Formats: sequence, C-alpha cells, structure tokens
Amino acid sequence: KSVSESFRCYSPYGHGRVNLEEAIQYSCNPFFVQIGKSTGGPALWTWANKFGFGKKTGIDLPYERSGNLPPLRSNYEVMNASLGQGSLLVTPLQVTIMMSAIANGGWVIKPHLLKKIVDNNGRTVFEKIPEPSIWLNVPLEYQSAVQSGLRRVVTNGTARGAGLNELPVAGKTCTSETS
Repeated sequence: KSVSESFRCYSPYGHGRVNLEEAIQYSCNPFFVQIGKSTGGPALWTWANKFGFGKKTGIDLPYERSGNLPPLRSNYEVMNASLGQGSLLVTPLQVTIMMSAIANGGWVIKPHLLKKIVDNNGRTVFEKIPEPSIWLNVPLEYQSAVQSGLRRVVTNGTARGAGLNELPVAGKTCTSETS
C-alpha cells in the first residue's frame, strides 16, 4: 500500500479543491496531510506542544496521563500526526483545552475543579488561585477560518446529522484509532 493510498478522504469521490474551512467541515484528510508536510515536523510538534499535547494538564485529579507527542522525524510520522493518528495520543481533556483555546481566541487555560473549601465557621481553609493563561498569538484570520470551519461541521458538514445546527455550537468529528 503506498503512502498516497493510506491518506485519502472518507468520500470515495474526494472533495476536490478545498480551503481551510471546507477541509475542517468535511474532515478532508489529504488537505491536512499536505498542510502537515508543508509545515514540517518541528513546527507541527511545537504547535501541538503549545496546545498541551504530550504533557499533563495539571488538573487537580489523580491518575492523569500525559498522552504522547512523538518526535515527528519522518514524512510519514508528520502526515500521521497531522490527522491525529499514529503514535500521537491525546486525552479528552487535552482536546477540550485545545478546542477551548480555539473558541476563546487563543488562550490556553489550565483546568481545575476545586475553587475553595470553607469550614463550618465560614473560614476559607483552601482556595485555588487560578494559574495565568497562556496566549498563543494565532493570527486572527486563521482563528476565524478555523472557528467558521468548526461551526460548519455541525451545520452542514460531517456532524450535520447530530441535530445541532440550530444551537450556536461548533464541533469536529473524528475516528479514534490504535496503532
């Protein structure tokens, strides 16, 4: 099986030429493979790391896992990671943090569950001071295109059948894999 046969659209007819919004809307694998190849392994790894992949979030829960952000040395590893496949492993919380950063204009926020504990006398015995968020400084035109593409996923894209098109939500479909 050749590399080009490994990365094709779920649609047997393909999507033809698509822009970023349409690629997200239709989950077009060849588009993201080409973007990954042109971006290159080091830059792709750096951005995945900025979004928090491959490391624990630090949430106040036991047994958190870091996932795996592998080094992206070969073209094949880069193409796999561009699709969220191969040796890349992310947790649902890491994906939530990434998606919230996309939704909120580029702020990566450290999650926590417990805000404060107050004793019977009303005294605060513990209070969580939120850690500062990290701003990713993504250019506005890219933020807007990604946000629009994610909205289009639920209105007339791969999740159009979910019945969410009347709600002001966005989303992304995917297929989980094991390697």
